[in-house]
Amino acid sequence: MWLDNLKELKKKANMSVPQIAKGTFLPERTVTRIFNGETSAPTITTLIPIVKFLGGSLSEIFADTKAIIGNETLASLQEDNDVMSAERDAL
Repeated sequence: MWLDNLKELKKKANMSVPQIAKGTFLPERTVTRIFNGETSAPTITTLIPIVKFLGGSLSEIFADTKAIIGNETLASLQEDNDVMSAERDAL
């Protein structure tokens, strides 16, 4: 399941929820709800910064699921996120 994969990525990165929230500029409560499984279907645009911050990829997180997301869509979303991250960093 994607959540188990995300938790494993968090464990490997040795990061806490507050560190992830701070590093991704997401509300800590949002990150907490995702990792606690309270948000069963977070948006891809929320997951991308978390996964990227933890050093992983969406492909890795969804590797064993039957999620229907085309590779082109994933690549496009990741590119958009990279652009937004660069713009945010420039501010």
